[in-house]
Amino acid sequence: MELYKEHKINPFSGCLPLIIQLPVLLALYKALSAGLKPESLSYLYPFIHNPGLIKEMAFGFINLAKGAPLLAVIAGLLQWFQSKQAMSLQTSTSLNEPESPALKINRQMLYFFPIMVIIIAWNLPAGLVIYWVVSTIFSIFEQVYVNQKYKQNTRN
Repeated sequence: MELYKEHKINPFSGCLPLIIQLPVLLALYKALSAGLKPESLSYLYPFIHNPGLIKEMAFGFINLAKGAPLLAVIAGLLQWFQSKQAMSLQTSTSLNEPESPALKINRQMLYFFPIMVIIIAWNLPAGLVIYWVVSTIFSIFEQVYVNQKYKQNTRN
């Protein structure tokens, strides 16, 4: 905690984007799982004259209301890539130090968490998994930016 105070870092600041995304995830889940059924379309879309004309297909081949195993696997692979990318910064900063327990746990999570993502996403509506994939892609680009800034700051 002294280290956090010394460098003015809040350890919970990384959780804020996840907390903000939680209501979006819940709303998407409810809208995609129950909202696209014919009996609930008039409640969800009262401003549309004939809500039965709303298409569940995105990009012409992905049914947003049904599960998409291929998207689940893509989400898991992207999650693995993001974790690997974040871990590369950790291992490069601690090359001369003995392996810490936190680093060992992170190595285990590198493979465990993407498998859990695939299992969870397998049964979710494809629209929610698309959101998950897109947010993971943005996180990968964010991690690239953070890694570059960190490397620039350590050189100076």
